[in-house]
Amino acid sequence: MKPGTIGYIPPYWGHRTINTGNKKLILFAIYPAEAGHNYKIVEERDFAKIMVEERGTPVFRENPGYRRDKDAE
Repeated sequence: MKPGTIGYIPPYWGHRTINTGNKKLILFAIYPAEAGHNYKIVEERDFAKIMVEERGTPVFRENPGYRRDKDAE
């Protein structure tokens, strides 16, 4: 994102906003109370991907803590 950017997250999409820069990220988000995503699932299972830094660059990797269903460990 750059200053003045507007992002749209569709209903039912889980998401994260991650500051990968060295400047302060100021974010203003608006969403309806009925946004449609069940964050309880994220709390129980975590996200499937994580962002890590490799050689100074942010990259997505599989999340070793992610569980496909709540009974899997």
